[in-house]
Amino acid sequence: MRVKVLGYSSADPNKVVARYRELEKINDDTYTYLYERCERNQDQDRLSIVLKIENIYFEADRCSRGYLQGHDLGKTGSEYVANFRTKIEEDMQAGRHVNLLNVRVFEALGWDSKPLLEYREQRAARLEAEWKQEQEQKTLAAEQAAREAAEKERQRLKMAKADFVAGKDIPSADFITLCRQAGVPIPLRTHGTLNARIISVNRDGTLRYYRIRGKRRPDATGCFKLIRTYVDVLAGYPMGTF
Repeated sequence: MRVKVLGYSSADPNKVVARYRELEKINDDTYTYLYERCERNQDQDRLSIVLKIENIYFEADRCSRGYLQGHDLGKTGSEYVANFRTKIEEDMQAGRHVNLLNVRVFEALGWDSKPLLEYREQRAARLEAEWKQEQEQKTLAAEQAAREAAEKERQRLKMAKADFVAGKDIPSADFITLCRQAGVPIPLRTHGTLNARIISVNRDGTLRYYRIRGKRRPDATGCFKLIRTYVDVLAGYPMGTF
C-alpha cells in the first residue's frame, strides 16, 4: 500500500516532511518499508518502522531486518500507538526530549500541539542555561587550576633558587628560568647547550652533562659565564660590572 508518511527530511533533520512510501503491513497500527538495502546480507537491510494513529502515518524508528526476528513488532507498535499521548505527557513530566515529529503528528491529527511546543522551547532554554553554567564552572575550574599550577611552579622555582644559592645542583631548565626571571640575557648558543647537553648546574660552576657516544664533551664556556653573571646579579652587582 502506498501512503503519505510523516518523517524527518534527509536534507534538514530539523524539518518534518510527508513522503509517499510503499508500506508492508504488520497490523492495523504497524507497518514497515525498506529504507536501505544491504546487497551482501539481507538481514542487514535497514527498515523504517511506521505507525498509524487514526489516518496519520509516521516514522517511529529504524532497525535491521535481522533485529526484527524474534521480536513481536506488531505488539510493540500497537502498545506504542495506544499509549502515544500518555508517553509524551510522561516524557514532559520527566523532563525528557519530545521530538519535533511528535509535534507534527499532533498537528496532523488536529490535537493541541501548543503544550508540546511550549515545553520544547522551555526545555531548550533550560538546557542552554545549564550548558552555559557548566561552561562557566569549567572555565572557573580551569582558571583555578592554572592559578594553583602557577603558584606550585613559583614555589618550586623559589626552592630551586634557594638550592642554587646554597650551592646545590639544580636542573638546567630551572636555571634558564631563573635567569629569565632575573632579567639575565641568555645567548642563543648557551641556551642551546644548556637545553641539549647540560643536566644540572650549581653556583660554583660545576656542571653535569649528557655523555653522547662519538661526541666530545660540550663547550660550556658560555654556561660558566652565565653562571657567574647570575651569581653577580644575586649578589646585587649590575650585569657587566666585572
